[in-house]
Amino acid sequence: MKTVKLFPNIRDCDLVSYEPFGHGNESSITLKAPAKINLYLDIQGTDHRGYHMLNMVNKVISLADVITVKVIKDGLGRLDFDCNKPGLPTDSRNTCVKAAGLFREYMDATDSFSISLHKNIPHEAGLAGGSADGACVLLALNHIYGEPCDEDSLQLLSLAIGTDVPFCRIKRTGLCTGDGRNVRFIKDNMDWNRYKLMLVKPNYGMSTIEAYKEFDVITGGTDPDAPGHEAMLDALAKGDMTMMAAASYNALMIPAVKKHPQILEIVNFLKANGACYSIMSGSGTTVYAYFDSNESHDLATVAYKAKEFFGQDVFTYWEE
Repeated sequence: MKTVKLFPNIRDCDLVSYEPFGHGNESSITLKAPAKINLYLDIQGTDHRGYHMLNMVNKVISLADVITVKVIKDGLGRLDFDCNKPGLPTDSRNTCVKAAGLFREYMDATDSFSISLHKNIPHEAGLAGGSADGACVLLALNHIYGEPCDEDSLQLLSLAIGTDVPFCRIKRTGLCTGDGRNVRFIKDNMDWNRYKLMLVKPNYGMSTIEAYKEFDVITGGTDPDAPGHEAMLDALAKGDMTMMAAASYNALMIPAVKKHPQILEIVNFLKANGACYSIMSGSGTTVYAYFDSNESHDLATVAYKAKEFFGQDVFTYWEE
């Protein structure tokens, strides 16, 4: 007898709670929306639309926002949104609201939606927090309604929210190409339980638009010294952290470090404190590092030292 997975498009580790409709008119689900890091990011110029063409190797991490989505069968078509962080837009500029609106149109639904977002992922950090949130709301609503969207429909809705959303929805180590929308799963044999992640983000961000614009100004559109993503794919397939460190690359560090030299200082600080390797993620300004748990590293102490060195308002996160 075939066993049907209750949450076909949701990872077990992301599910917090679920209340189906049952005999009532309300259903709710609470999910984690994990951030991602770029193990590799290269820019291959722009296409005819002016979109930057990318080669990115992405991986989801344990840092996550938490989102509760509730559907009420009342025919009123309301959309309520609240967040623990003030100042976030509450219209379609917010990916949670945008995802809910697109799903409502797809379903032609008149039910009311209520979305509660608890932000843990910092803003303008290069961690795809907004994309992760939009993907999470899409998966939440799709499950509450009984999985009406097949893979093709989920892909179209994901892309309508943003080009990073397909990866954030699928959440498997992947090679993302084109403008980021093309996701190909890759072989990942790294023993991630052995390596502990640390994030350090200074109290300023860098918008994606600004990062790409400055990259074009500085480089003319491509970096001839980019090593190519194949070495990163090989390192992951072999599960070799030393190879991975040598293969890591982020083209957007070029404009980020020019504007904020402190980013490179954070990279060097983490390496000096025992990291296997360290690099900035995405358009920045978060720097991440991996530490070998087989060696003696107290990441809480490293985080404390980072705040002492770079300021108490620096964001830090580490895996126990």
